[in-house]
Amino acid sequence: MRFEIDGETIFATTGGRSFDPSQPVLIFLHG
Repeated sequence: MRFEIDGETIFATTGGRSFDPSQPVLIFLHG
């Protein structure tokens, strides 16, 4: 998925799995 935040395009993915909001979430930022 691509999102635009503050004029910048970012890419996000679920790693090929459906998102399950009942599961813990890990956010990895790479810059």
